[in-house]
Amino acid sequence: MNNSFQDFLSQPLWLTIPMVIVYLGLIAYIIYFVWTFRKRK
Repeated sequence: MNNSFQDFLSQPLWLTIPMVIVYLGLIAYIIYFVWTFRKRK
């Protein structure tokens, strides 16, 4: 776990930042989808 985290941190920033944005976007999309699905019921 720690070794893969070190590998992730050693990636160049131009690669890390878009990946973080994509992950946050996916998480926000899932939360939004669950939120609207719950409100409909």
